[in-house]
Amino acid sequence: MPSVLPISGPQNYQNNGSGGNPGTTGDTGTGTAGVPYLGQKFGVVSQVSAADYFVDAQNNLTIAEPTGQIVKIAPTGEQTTLSPSAISNLVSASFSSDGKKVLALFGNPLAPQASIFDTIWVSATQVLLKDKPSASTQGALWSFNPKAKALTAIAENAPGLESNWSGAANEGLIFESSGGLGGGMRLVDSNGTSLRNFSLATLPTKCLFDQKITPIMATSTAPTATSTKSTSTKAKIAPAAPTSTVSWVLDCAVPRDAQTLESFALPDAYNKKELVTSDDFYQVDLLTGAVSTIFADATQSVDATNLKIFNNTIFFVNRLNDKVYAISLK
Repeated sequence: MPSVLPISGPQNYQNNGSGGNPGTTGDTGTGTAGVPYLGQKFGVVSQVSAADYFVDAQNNLTIAEPTGQIVKIAPTGEQTTLSPSAISNLVSASFSSDGKKVLALFGNPLAPQASIFDTIWVSATQVLLKDKPSASTQGALWSFNPKAKALTAIAENAPGLESNWSGAANEGLIFESSGGLGGGMRLVDSNGTSLRNFSLATLPTKCLFDQKITPIMATSTAPTATSTKSTSTKAKIAPAAPTSTVSWVLDCAVPRDAQTLESFALPDAYNKKELVTSDDFYQVDLLTGAVSTIFADATQSVDATNLKIFNNTIFFVNRLNDKVYAISLK
């Protein structure tokens, strides 16, 4: 059964004598395995492997390790163990929206204790139910309204169906396999209606929904006043004009060699790590389709997944070493 791990305050555990380096899995105290990352454009945040992670408003990074242990890393790099208890055969871990709890699934990785469908809470009135994605099966995606008790199909009979959703944007990404190899990704609304196809060759699990704030150039007209000997008119001040616009964008890690994806059955090969990628990062305006570069450096090799955004910074897990990295958008 799933286990919920409450995250307590820092505790001063002593080294258990297992010979681990400070701040690594073999240590249950404090250390400096974290890397100061504030002020950097790109870099690894921690040398600790991550099953999942959470970043708070103070830029503290909390990591659930593949061993089940929980550590917190400050922006300065100082590391503190929050929970030293290991979990055997951890399958996955997921932080709650406030970062105060971790949901852990464990057991046989080939047949973990879980329901047939994975559930995704998009909003209080929408829960998504989806099959485990495979290019060899016809997948389905359903939307359930728990208040109205209504179940509707968003997508059916779709091979390799994989998705990524934003309740705030009220939109989602759907990937479908094509002909057994490769596939394509499209943007859909909450009813499954296609809004846009994407030319970028990537997977929904390598993308995140984000809001872009664009400043508006201020223009002002000085107020005027008129007066006569008998009357006086006060200046009329127009309502303040908006200073910025907000639009939805998609931040994606995109494999440099797009043809690589066309040579594998997706998303199976990627999920089984038979396929690894080396990614650059791009942003897509969901209204116009315009694409801009976030970060592209041929000297860096990262296979990014589990993308999240906190404090105007993109965080992700690099599958090549299971470390958490960060890219500043400032």
